[in-house]
Amino acid sequence: MDRTPCGPQAEVVGRAHKKVTFFSRRHEHKKILKKNANALVSSEKSVWIPVVCVAGGVDMNPIITAHQEIVIENSVRYIELLKSEASKILDEYWEAWKARNQLISQTTYANGGRFIPGRFAPVLRKVGSSQKLTIVWKDFSPRFKNKIEHHGVVVKPKLGGYSVSCFKNALDWELEMIQETENKIKPIRDLLAEFHQRKLADIKRLEKLKRLI
Repeated sequence: MDRTPCGPQAEVVGRAHKKVTFFSRRHEHKKILKKNANALVSSEKSVWIPVVCVAGGVDMNPIITAHQEIVIENSVRYIELLKSEASKILDEYWEAWKARNQLISQTTYANGGRFIPGRFAPVLRKVGSSQKLTIVWKDFSPRFKNKIEHHGVVVKPKLGGYSVSCFKNALDWELEMIQETENKIKPIRDLLAEFHQRKLADIKRLEKLKRLI
């Protein structure tokens, strides 16, 4: 079979090659933004994807496949950006939360009273067989006398998400922190779920495309 682009098809191949090159360069440029990128590909380089004449037409599968791979990688990268943003918010909460607990501890023991610390804090976690990244709240209250269960117990959200009723026995100052932080992380949690579903759907499309080649 003659697989060399010819006639008007060669013009189609040229345009398709330019389009793929554009996507490739934009993709490689975005890699520079990754914090831990160890093997960056120069943004000046382009990836040539062969487009061939098959049965009198242009085989577009390689182009579509390459574009689909870029779409998947962009979803993965976006999830990483969301993770980074969430980590900043969670770190702020944990710093303030631990400082408040420490202050309560010092004041309580100094006055000979009973130490009642805050118990709820948010963490990033992967869930399910597809390992979806999400943000959950955990209860770190002591389960035994003089012993703290450091790994915590996941707080189950309501149907509409986390609400005040999910955090039973939360202290007033802690509940205020929870509400403020949950308002910040809920949009991130929703986007993490959205882009995770997109990634899974795009992976299925890519697998189907590869079977057609």
